[in-house]
Amino acid sequence: MMNCNYLSQNYNDQAGCIPIRIKKDENSTNSLITQDDIQIMLVTSGTSGMNWVFPKGSIKKSESNKKAAKRETFEESGIKGKILHQLSPITLADHNKGVNITYFPLFVGKKKNTKKEWMEQTKRQRKWFRLSKVLPILGEVKPHIEAAILQLQRSIGTLQQQLNTTFNLQSVPLDQFPQTEIADFVIETNKKKKKDVQDGKEGKKKKEGGKKDKKKKNKENGSDPSKTDNGTTASEPLAQCIQ
Repeated sequence: MMNCNYLSQNYNDQAGCIPIRIKKDENSTNSLITQDDIQIMLVTSGTSGMNWVFPKGSIKKSESNKKAAKRETFEESGIKGKILHQLSPITLADHNKGVNITYFPLFVGKKKNTKKEWMEQTKRQRKWFRLSKVLPILGEVKPHIEAAILQLQRSIGTLQQQLNTTFNLQSVPLDQFPQTEIADFVIETNKKKKKDVQDGKEGKKKKEGGKKDKKKKNKENGSDPSKTDNGTTASEPLAQCIQ
């Protein structure tokens, strides 16, 4: 069996999401968030309906990977949310279908983001599973799905630690668990991160644009900053400069 961590240049690319929500386990004795309190959603496959998978699909030419992932997730599961920038995307290969898939962790913080009716509800079931127990419950799963779950289990601690520390959950009584406040915090934090990324890209474009304008202006004025006083380019070897 081929390792699903090895991608192939001959495969088509697809994108999807791993929907995530926080819901305290009924057996919890305190407010600290553990993997028992983190749930992920899987859907049944559209072909056989026998396998549990994460929603995903093809990327249109006009789409980014993230946009395609969110569109496919909404079509297949009726779920909307915010991509979690604290967690890295998980990219794996489904060698059975010959595709490389990038899964984006998607935070689902509001009930209204889980639609009762969705495009593929006649073809698929959907279900929330606790992250700590999903693999034992499902039993045999596709290799790339198992690998994605294992990677998420290893990386989710970043989000757990952030929330436990920010809300000082060690000192919060269980009956006062700030469910709504945590959801709002995660959503707003990721909105800000997205804006910071966009601002960074805009700043880079302006900087590159400024360089191009300066170079164009120098050419119009008859000067070339890449030329030295003796007419050689700055990149030419020193031997050329002293010949």
